[in-house]
Amino acid sequence: MKKFRLLALAVVALIATTAFAQTTLLHWQYDGTGVTKQADNKDGISAGVSWTVTNGTVEFYASNASTTKYYTQESVAYDASVPEDMKVSAGSKGVKLGTNDIQIKLTLSDGATFQAGDVIQICGYNPFVVSSTTKADGDLVTSLATGSSKEAYKVGEASIAKDCDAIYVRRVDKSCGISAIKVVRPAPPTEPTITADPEAVELKVSPFAASVSAEVQLKGMNLAEGTYNLTVPQVDGLTVAPTAVTVDAEGKLNQTLTLTYTSTVDVPEATAELALTVGELTKTVAITYGARVTMLEQVALAEATTLDWSKTGLPSAVSLSETTTPSQNDTIVLANIEGINNDETFLSQAVRVAGCQRVVYNGQCTQLTYLDIVVEKDGEIVVEFSNTGNRNSDAENRYLVVNEVQTTYGSWKSNENVTTGPIAVTAGRVSLTFAGGGNMCRIYKVTYTPKAEEGATTAIDQVNTTSPATKIFRNGQLLILRDGKYYTAQGAVVE
Repeated sequence: MKKFRLLALAVVALIATTAFAQTTLLHWQYDGTGVTKQADNKDGISAGVSWTVTNGTVEFYASNASTTKYYTQESVAYDASVPEDMKVSAGSKGVKLGTNDIQIKLTLSDGATFQAGDVIQICGYNPFVVSSTTKADGDLVTSLATGSSKEAYKVGEASIAKDCDAIYVRRVDKSCGISAIKVVRPAPPTEPTITADPEAVELKVSPFAASVSAEVQLKGMNLAEGTYNLTVPQVDGLTVAPTAVTVDAEGKLNQTLTLTYTSTVDVPEATAELALTVGELTKTVAITYGARVTMLEQVALAEATTLDWSKTGLPSAVSLSETTTPSQNDTIVLANIEGINNDETFLSQAVRVAGCQRVVYNGQCTQLTYLDIVVEKDGEIVVEFSNTGNRNSDAENRYLVVNEVQTTYGSWKSNENVTTGPIAVTAGRVSLTFAGGGNMCRIYKVTYTPKAEEGATTAIDQVNTTSPATKIFRNGQLLILRDGKYYTAQGAVVE
């Protein structure tokens, strides 16, 4: 009788453990197959080869279909921590991902989807970016670290950030190797939980948008059924919809909130807190809000200045498109871009751009078709720039054009910067464009040096100096407001 009771307890324990154990959604081990002779007579795995694994499919995917891309093999050595099911199942050759154009695509069977919180495990070396689309933007995992070299494959893991139909695995920026991938779903928690994604939002009104919005996803499990009101901060112009959420009969919460902030006046940056309380649990979301509705106008450079795009203070990559606000088609003074420096570090209010695809690229330059500055005195400029790609012929050279006059300075390659000699400019607007093989280029630095002439004055200096002057731009023309009258840069009164 005692043995039977012990056996029954063991069975109950086993059932309980199994019920709350993590679930393996997909598991792929490279088996050494799929290798064929490629066009360059090297052994590789062609894009399009796929493996059917338990519960899903693993496909070797090429994002650039116009060229032949494939995966090569290389010898594998493992860190001592790697389990057998994450090693190559046959032989000692792992798969090498040698370019950014190739990705490994994971899908589940029967239309099943991956869920936020699922854990992806990769055995290999060098970091991987994990995405829900072929864009490889890291919307699931920005960088998943594995081993340090092909002699030390190691398993790295990370939780994916959101629900998705497919997972795409690609190298971050260096060649990397891989021997196995596993995706597991952790056991659901038994305690009440509430999560917010994201836990902090920024709502910044700018001259380009009087109203801005953001979404917050609230999720919860094991909660008491019912409808619960949010605690919404009392901030003028801030709305939250909906203002109440519902927990269903299974104790689950899944609600998307839309937060909107609108202002027609300047408002200093401040932080408020949105909160949801269910029982003894409270989840908060920090809301940073503010408004700068006044459009900053371009200012003229009066003294020697270097505009260095490595000192903008912006993240390493800030891009504009036809659908962003502002868009790359707009003509804008850079100081109106949120977060950019506008001081002696980088005087962004002196720079006006158009056709700007990247406000900052690689933390070093801007990529655009047009840029201008306004200088108060005759002087010289020096420009450091490069092509947007590596070109092979002079027809694809990009020549610098200053005030519609093509210079002899041209760039073939994006990785070989060209620094001009001094280029003479006269007081007024100085425009930079590019000619030959396309009109978009990358600018790293623009340096202005005024002409040093003892006793020389500019037309602006010659305007009556009995009271302070204000420099403004109107319809693209530099004007000086003094004593209630407007003057041109040449000193003429504007009627």
